[in-house]
Amino acid sequence: MFGDIHLADVRAWYEERVHAAGLAHVEPIWGEVPAALVAEFVGSGSRAVITCCELGKLDESWLGRIIDDRFVEDIRGLAIDPAGENGEYHSFTFAGPLFRAPVAWRPGARRHDGAFVQLDLELIPG
Repeated sequence: MFGDIHLADVRAWYEERVHAAGLAHVEPIWGEVPAALVAEFVGSGSRAVITCCELGKLDESWLGRIIDDRFVEDIRGLAIDPAGENGEYHSFTFAGPLFRAPVAWRPGARRHDGAFVQLDLELIPG
């Protein structure tokens, strides 16, 4: 089960390996509208934190932001894929209807890695 939306080369890479292992390849959100998917994610009560940004597409101020209603509004105004499908950002989902309880975390160190800035997350034992 994969969550790709529209990157055909990525899908082909996964399909080749999954089929070679004798498994079925499933892409349930393939072809969906990225902005609608992000809004649906937030509307479901799910939450994620931005853990990596490609600096050529998003500045460091996006790092550590929670994907919530405000994020949906703010990302809509940018000339990027709102779901980060082109590598603009990566995130960690920590809460939502599929979780028994939210994953407790706090921001850790920030690191610059060339064209990217990354945020370490420290999990809080519960």
